Amino acid sequence: MSYIPESTRYNSMPYKKSGDSGLKLPLVSLGLWHNFGDTGNYENMKAMCFTAFDNGITHFDLANNYGPEYGSAERNFGKIIKEEFSAYRDELLISTKAGYDMWPGPYGNWGSRKYLIASLDQSLLRLGLPYVDIFYHHRMDPNTPLEETMGALASIVQSGKALYVGLSNYDGPTLEKASAILEDLHCPFIINQNRYSIFDRSIEDNGLKETANRLKKGIIAFSPLAQGLLTNRYLNGIPADSRIASDGRFLNENALTEDKLRQIHLLNDLAMERGQSLSQMALSWVLKDNQVTSVLIGASKPEQILDNIKIVGRTSFSEEELQRIDNIVFSNKKEEAPKSVSMPSMTACAEDERLPHYEKRYSYNKKGEKVDHFFRAWVMANVQASNDGLLVFNSRAVKEYEKFADELCLSDYQIGDDATKELLTKEWESFAEEYLLSCKESKDYRTTLFGFVTMSQEDVNLKILAECTRVTKEYPTALGLEELYHPLYLIMMAKADEILKS
Repeated sequence: MSYIPESTRYNSMPYKKSGDSGLKLPLVSLGLWHNFGDTGNYENMKAMCFTAFDNGITHFDLANNYGPEYGSAERNFGKIIKEEFSAYRDELLISTKAGYDMWPGPYGNWGSRKYLIASLDQSLLRLGLPYVDIFYHHRMDPNTPLEETMGALASIVQSGKALYVGLSNYDGPTLEKASAILEDLHCPFIINQNRYSIFDRSIEDNGLKETANRLKKGIIAFSPLAQGLLTNRYLNGIPADSRIASDGRFLNENALTEDKLRQIHLLNDLAMERGQSLSQMALSWVLKDNQVTSVLIGASKPEQILDNIKIVGRTSFSEEELQRIDNIVFSNKKEEAPKSVSMPSMTACAEDERLPHYEKRYSYNKKGEKVDHFFRAWVMANVQASNDGLLVFNSRAVKEYEKFADELCLSDYQIGDDATKELLTKEWESFAEEYLLSCKESKDYRTTLFGFVTMSQEDVNLKILAECTRVTKEYPTALGLEELYHPLYLIMMAKADEILKS
């Protein structure tokens, strides 16, 4: 008997537009990365697809090389479409990708026009479809001109083989360049697919999340459960039927360290307090701020899909909960002492016995008073960001500030204290004026930008971003700043270029 979907399938699942496009994605989408290859059970694959569609999951995500073996996930899903879903094709949102290794030789990988167009032709044959709804370039290609790769995507849409295009595993700066090219080509680029989870914040650190939202492009997150680590599967060891035990290609036993297990247990405790399973809380966290369009789940059985969609209506978090999650995940991050750095027009001194590795951060002002330039600017940026509720600094940055203040025996400088903010604002402005005067002839992007936006009262956000840029440049490894702020440095360099040319 042919499959007949539930008539109530659209009653509960929310749908959200991908960026400013007209295409809506379900809050939860089903990825076919695992368990749909030749090693999977075909009847189980069908059962998972039926369960997903019966509950409003309309989006099924693939790639040319999903398997094992390569192409087998597309081939198996194509069979399901032909046998069970053909009458409902217009209710489905099907995507595939190309960019990783697919066939031997120089034309079966990366981002050339030849590879992308040929790969999609092969995917359509395996799927048994005349077109896909979304076609992604699967990863950045440093050896192919971006114009060529984006031109291939535009040609694919023009040929009718894809309705929309997306980018996967890009960073913020490359996304911005690609988006400009695609806009000039009038190509409907609507979505980014990237790894994102409580354990993996790469899209926050590389500028992708901020850039996608600023450009009004959607984001769909894959690996939200960190390949199964953010589930209850490993709370009591490694089960024999787990991914670590059965398929070590993407997750192996080395990932399950003692510290990682401790984090998983603490996160599970918080999830229980919220009335959720660990996997449900992890999925909810990805969607917490309304900046991610949809979350991609993987499943090995239908029951997991039913468990995951229980997050509908449960994706909000309190500030305390978010802080607890960050504290759990980043509590053991090792801090690296700042490198000794000389600053322009400032005389270094080294008599502070308590913190010898910060020796060149101090100088004397005209009144003979000892001044810590780095700390003053750093604290001001954090206090300002916290009070103004800006998204530039996440809770990780605030936490690092509190540690740093405590190390300098200045823990009474509390974020949110108006008196402290007023005092530091005066110091900030005085320092900024001196710094600008000493560097105004240098034509240095970093110092010119710092002075320009700091003296401006029109845009506090730019002021703070500028300080992030300076801190990143001067102290690239201090307190993990390179990881936290490096994308902002790239953004501000572009802004600085505009300023100097004006």
